[in-house]
Amino acid sequence: MNKSAENDRGGLAAMQTPPVVSREAWEAARLEMLVKEKAQVRARDALAAERRRMPWMAVEKPYVFEGPNGKASLLDLFEGRRQLIVYRAFFEPGVFGWPDHGCRGCSLGADQVSHLSHLNQRDTTLAYASRAPQADIARLKARMEWDMPWYTITDSFDADFGVAEWHGHNVFIRDGERIFRTYLVNSRGDEAMGTVWSYLDITPLGRQELWEDSPKGYPQGPTYKWWNWHDNYDAEATPNAKWAAVTDAGEARVPQDRGAGAQGDVRGGAGRTRGVLRELRFWLDQNRSFRFLSCLLSRREPTSASLDALAAVVLGRETLQRRQGLPQPPIEALVAADHHREPAVELW
Repeated sequence: MNKSAENDRGGLAAMQTPPVVSREAWEAARLEMLVKEKAQVRARDALAAERRRMPWMAVEKPYVFEGPNGKASLLDLFEGRRQLIVYRAFFEPGVFGWPDHGCRGCSLGADQVSHLSHLNQRDTTLAYASRAPQADIARLKARMEWDMPWYTITDSFDADFGVAEWHGHNVFIRDGERIFRTYLVNSRGDEAMGTVWSYLDITPLGRQELWEDSPKGYPQGPTYKWWNWHDNYDAEATPNAKWAAVTDAGEARVPQDRGAGAQGDVRGGAGRTRGVLRELRFWLDQNRSFRFLSCLLSRREPTSASLDALAAVVLGRETLQRRQGLPQPPIEALVAADHHREPAVELW
């Protein structure tokens, strides 16, 4: 046994690890966890829907940045698009790492940034801003192989938008030349940033897909149809017919409660309940996870904790609290009660 393997084994032995179980028991445990995870996804969608209804703040002050081509206004940072996300990265004298590196946390976040063409296709620009001179920013970007637009702050932009002392993402939208601030993500909220979806979910227009719960009149188009290879958006301006057929087939095969779940979480628990039941029904109908459910439902003595966790999602926390002390309805009865409902048309 080599030293690395010996160390790994010793490390596990010192840990209080979970029990090792059979495939059936593992699959049943995963199914219980999946219910909670799906509830978290719907809660995230609902939060994004509320965020799209946040009030806006007009930006009246003219801000000036230095860019690779000289002076730039905040309006210039949009690059002609409707939405703008500006991340305040710390790269400047006095910051740990200067002059060879930026802040380690900001640099880790920069490594997470996905290809910007997908954001750009959603009429959204991501830009970084620091107080380092442009020559140093260009050197750092080349060393770290980053390609996001990166500007030098020359005035009180960081202080005015809450990012003078700490990192953060400020979100803006424009109407012609009028600019509005719509949101701020900072502290641990920045940990999740980097994917296309994490960026779009903090914007006022969101992902701009039909399933989203957005205010009336917001731009929305068919789900999945706009997706493309990052080097193909310019060459293929309209959805590819073959890709549309692929996504149509996927939507027909895999029901999903995006619209109902997101709206239900905003307006009450009904949509969330229907979504969970729909998923359970789908697993039964497809016979893909019947043995998982069978294992879960055939337990002689289900633990109260597992029933509470599942019922808290299926019934809603308030309903569960009202039912404390009463027998919990069997899952198969809940599935049967929802069996008459049509499956949602969205995928995942």
